Amino acid sequence: MIDKVVFQNFKALRDVSLDLERFTVLVGPNASGKTSILQGLDHLVLASSEQRRTKLIDAMGNPGRIATSGTYGRMLLQCSSHLGELGVAINAPRSESDGNDQSWLSEMIDLPDGGGSCRVQMVYPGGHFRDNQTLGPAVLLRLDVKRLVAPSYSEEPVPHMEPDGEGLASVLAYMASNEPDDYQAILEALRGVIPSVEAMRFPRAAVTRTVSEIIEVEEKTFTHRVDREYWGNSIEFDMQGAPRIPVHLVSEGTLFVLGVLTVLMGPGRPQVVLLDDIDRALHPKAQGDLVALLRKLLDQNPEMQIVATSHSPYLLDHLQPEEVRLTTLRDDGSVACGRLDEHPEFDKWKESMRPGEFWSLVGEDWLVEANAGEAGS
Repeated sequence: MIDKVVFQNFKALRDVSLDLERFTVLVGPNASGKTSILQGLDHLVLASSEQRRTKLIDAMGNPGRIATSGTYGRMLLQCSSHLGELGVAINAPRSESDGNDQSWLSEMIDLPDGGGSCRVQMVYPGGHFRDNQTLGPAVLLRLDVKRLVAPSYSEEPVPHMEPDGEGLASVLAYMASNEPDDYQAILEALRGVIPSVEAMRFPRAAVTRTVSEIIEVEEKTFTHRVDREYWGNSIEFDMQGAPRIPVHLVSEGTLFVLGVLTVLMGPGRPQVVLLDDIDRALHPKAQGDLVALLRKLLDQNPEMQIVATSHSPYLLDHLQPEEVRLTTLRDDGSVACGRLDEHPEFDKWKESMRPGEFWSLVGEDWLVEANAGEAGS
């Protein structure tokens, strides 16, 4: 489990320190750093594994575009967990102030950015992770309805779903045939949030893919791209009083919950689940049912951790105050972050207000004054 994260000069997270629970929900205005925190956590999980570290470079892209505007110091992403401490420092040249700290020399990676390279260094403040362990697989879910409803085809022995929802039909069709107990568990969990769902079907469907082909003409080799058709699967729903509903006619909230459950309960289950817009297109009651379901999954999977974003006070009413983190922007565009239960009036109102009610009353602006001492750091 990740207990704490520190971000310096990463996007709008100029200097943010944040502790995490097993289930943590970030709330705040649009463009106030919530998704950036999820992205930073995803980068740190990738960095914890040598095998996946090349994906970290791809995920970060050009460091110049994700560094906090107007800053020239190092970009640092750091976390502490039950395994120890881990950090990723970018463009961090060694200086006299580093003294004899050998952790800065642990590893360096050249990262092309179009004009040369920058330095990406692994930092282990408390020594290397114990027994070469990692933070485990993570997934940053930013589900796209168009991807969720698209027919899919897979050549993999065990299909997987992409973080945007692509491949959903292939995974569910595979589970229905090869892992019927786990598939039935997903269906029952979906019914717990969306009671009108009765069953799902996976009819065959054509999937067009563009592939590269190599041809030789007069001893010269050429590569060209052609469209090929494969037979995969789509999804149909049996809803209460309405059988065989095509997937593109089903509500966005239903598809969103199904995508989340397929990742959390399907093959290759992640340990760190980063979920953008957990309340997306869901009725307030369904939001509470989803929170209850996620808590049950956390109980069943002791190594799993969920960090999500939300804009819904109704969802917060189903959380403990210590599970809520707030974000907002200072005048200079940097992010201030804090716990809901750190509000100076929290103790006065905690017995008479639920977390969502209290958040609706106090908002996030108080964070700027509470973090005034950090604004210039």
